[in-house]
Amino acid sequence: NLLVGGGVRMGRQAVVEALQMSLTRLGKSYVDLYQLHFPFPYVGGNQALAEGLAECVDRGLCKAVGVSNYNAQELRAAHAISL
Repeated sequence: NLLVGGGVRMGRQAVVEALQMSLTRLGKSYVDLYQLHFPFPYVGGNQALAEGLAECVDRGLCKAVGVSNYNAQELRAAHAISL
């Protein structure tokens, strides 16, 4: 496993599927917060990561997305993608 949480994930849909699998394991239909703990090079590209996170919110799988350990430039870049 190359990433924390296991495996290599690629593309927008992989983000959604990862959360859906977690929700199934937890026996929940949604989480309040989907948290990224640090910026990392997403194999599918940051555009796909941001779109996947946005889709999770749109589908009601999470109420919000949060980040930590992002500097101001990284946060602005992530926000620009999600607009």
